[in-house]
Amino acid sequence: MIDELEEDYPEAVRYIRQAVDEDGEQWVLDTYHVHIKPLQTFIPCPDVEELPFYDEYETLDREERVEHAEMLRKYRENLRTQGQEDE
Repeated sequence: MIDELEEDYPEAVRYIRQAVDEDGEQWVLDTYHVHIKPLQTFIPCPDVEELPFYDEYETLDREERVEHAEMLRKYRENLRTQGQEDE
């Protein structure tokens, strides 16, 4: 499926390969394929640093984003299982 993404979005091959190297193929498929494939289009976006609202001091780095996502996952899991006893 990664090859299919690369065929459909040749201008994004570099970013797809970088994401696969950093996070693994399964993560890329679970995260991006579901959202990108139905669009059937690739909209080029400027680098984050070029966006008018970007502030490097208020932006989370990779470790902070991972930590934040983990906390949200635990919070959602707690909401789902609240009131249910483990047996």
